[in-house]
Amino acid sequence: MKAKRAAQSCAQVEVMSRQVIARLAKWEIFAQARRVLIFADLPGEPHLLPLLDLFPDKHFALPRLLADGTMEAAPVADKRELVPNRFTVLEPPATAPPITLEAIDLVLAPALAVDLSGNRLGFGQGYYDRFLADYTGLVTAVVFAWQVVESVPHAAHDRRMDFVLHEKGWSGVV
Repeated sequence: MKAKRAAQSCAQVEVMSRQVIARLAKWEIFAQARRVLIFADLPGEPHLLPLLDLFPDKHFALPRLLADGTMEAAPVADKRELVPNRFTVLEPPATAPPITLEAIDLVLAPALAVDLSGNRLGFGQGYYDRFLADYTGLVTAVVFAWQVVESVPHAAHDRRMDFVLHEKGWSGVV
């Protein structure tokens, strides 16, 4: 999966990312969500930061890694506010106040792969699983269609996705 993701051209990723955003923009749950947690992409992941400009009236947050290996959410209104973390992923600066999970209506999560049962394969550090362990709202994996597979390894503590969105549409979660 990592090799396939790295093999995508920037142009392919850009086109597919625009298709993902177009589908997301038509989704009623996204339209109704007041505060949405999005992610800053790693190379080969869907680009969601354009949402900040496309939906200026919506409140967005991004995850921020903490020194103790946990993650928190912080608001962001402009991508120019973001700073690279120790993994070079953009995140809100330390001066941005954290927000509670209860304040988030919808979480859009990245994945290396996701299966048809909603099991998400991340990068193995467990940041999202720990962060979302007590979250009762909706979580959607945002990937490219080729990342939806029949099955991924998962454990009881892994947070299942409620929906899977990709450039070709939605994959049902059973």
